[in-house]
Formats: sequence, C-alpha cells, structure tokens
Amino acid sequence: MANELKISVSNEGGGISSGNPPLKKVKKVLRKKTSLSSAPAPAAEKKTSTRKPERQTSPLFTFIVVVITAVVVGSVIYAWQKKYTNTSVEKIQNSARQTRIDFEARISNLKDKIDGIETEKSSLLTENEELKKKAELIESAKLKFTDSMLGLSFEYPARFGKVNVQITEKGDGKIVRGEFLENDKFSFGCVSRELPENENVQKLSFLDSQGFLEDDKGYYFFAQGKDSKDYKLNPAKIINFEKGKALLVDKKSFVTSTNEEDLMVDIGENVGALINLNSEICRGLSFINSDFGMLPLNDFIEVVESMQLTN
Repeated sequence: MANELKISVSNEGGGISSGNPPLKKVKKVLRKKTSLSSAPAPAAEKKTSTRKPERQTSPLFTFIVVVITAVVVGSVIYAWQKKYTNTSVEKIQNSARQTRIDFEARISNLKDKIDGIETEKSSLLTENEELKKKAELIESAKLKFTDSMLGLSFEYPARFGKVNVQITEKGDGKIVRGEFLENDKFSFGCVSRELPENENVQKLSFLDSQGFLEDDKGYYFFAQGKDSKDYKLNPAKIINFEKGKALLVDKKSFVTSTNEEDLMVDIGENVGALINLNSEICRGLSFINSDFGMLPLNDFIEVVESMQLTN
C-alpha cells in the first residue's frame, strides 16, 4: 500500500488576521500504512554475495617465478661482480705493470752503476799496474855518483835523490861527509891523514876512518891519525869490485873480547863497508846503512859492488 502524507496547520498566536497569514509550520508525518493485521513486515531477503572465489597458486608457477627471479638477480650480481672484478684485475695489472717497469728501471740503473764500477775498477787496475811498473822502474832506477877529489864513483837507488858532499877543515886535516837527500840513513865519510888523533875519545866513530889495513894476519880498522893495527876486525864479507875490494862489517866484526863494552869502534846495530882509495884527501872511506827498510842488505851490497876507483 501507498503511504499517506498528512499535513496539519495550526494558528499559533491568535485568530485570523487580515493580510498574509503567517507561515505555518508544516510537519511531515510519514505514516506507514500497515496491513490489515498488525504483524511485522516480512524480513528483507539476504543479498547473495557476488565475490569470486580466490584462485590457488600452483607450486610449479611459484618455482618458475623463483627461478626467473634468481636468474635475473644473479645476472645483475654477476654483471656487477664481473665489472668490479675486471676493474680490480685491471688495477692490479696496471699496478703490476708499473711495478715491473719500476723494477726494470732500477735493475737498469743498477746495471749502469755496476758497469760504471766495473769500468772504474778496470781503470783503477790499469792505473795500479802502471803505478806498479813506474814504482818498479823507480825502484830499479839508478843514479851514478862520481867525485874526482875522492877518486870514486858508484851507483845507488835513484829514489835516494842527490848526493851532498861536505868537506870540513879541522886544523891541518879535513873531515868528509856524504849524505843522500832522500835517505839520511845511508851515508859515507872519511878523515884526511893530516887530522890528528883525538886522545879524549874512548870510542871511534865508524865514519872517522881512513879505510882499512891488511897483512897476513888479517884486517884492521884504519883510524884517524894512526897508522897502526890497534883495531883488528873480522869482516862479515869481502866484496870485490873493479880495481879494489871492500870489507862488509857489523858490530860483531869489532868484538875483541866477550865483553861488548870493549868495542872500540862504534857502528851500533848497523851494517857498514870499508874501502881504500887513491885520493889525496882520504886514504879510505866508510859507508854505513842504518835502515834496511829503505836499503835492504842485498841492495847495499849492490851499491858496494858498483864502486869504481877513478884515480
């Protein structure tokens, strides 16, 4: 049945007035028309659900999705890792290449230095050999000394330098001394026959001699002012040279007793030689060698053997 609409009008506030009537409140009353009986209206029918049933995911589909996802992610990771690895490998290769270049450069520098050292070594060895040869030449080089007043000449090592001969007058006599400028440990000397004997001297200087005397009993040191045989000697060696001979002596040559204090000729720990001359200044000459490092004994003997009498 249809619903009825009932409108009621009320005049509030008095009677009817002229003019326009006031606006009435209109109440809508919605009255439901009921059926003859008072029973409630039948319940509305339930709406049928239109939601579609959920589809279940197949395990195979899930597996495929997982595999595809793994392949995609793995590919991305592999590409990144490969790029990173290639970059790292390239850096390592560049570093190794630079290290090798640096190492080869260092090796090259070392080789150059070694070559330089070898060249310098070869040069030094050559220079050393040349110096040895020069030293040998200098060592073997000889100079010849000649003195017309003494009437004597001999050869000596050139390294000893020039010979300086000094003659000192003493009373009516003369004292002769010869020295080498570069070797003051090798010298010679004599005294003239006019030089008187020094009575106050207990020991005679080996250089204050006039050579030696000789008879059938042996040899004697020829001291200044005396033509006697007071100083017998035993030469260590007799050296013959052109036109003469020399006596090689040391301190043992002058020992006349077991007590060395009785030694009358002072030669010390040295080696000397006595020769006789044909000179107006000295009848003989003494040589003394005090340094066997500068002039070894054999070289000293060679000097004596080279002597020549020029008068």
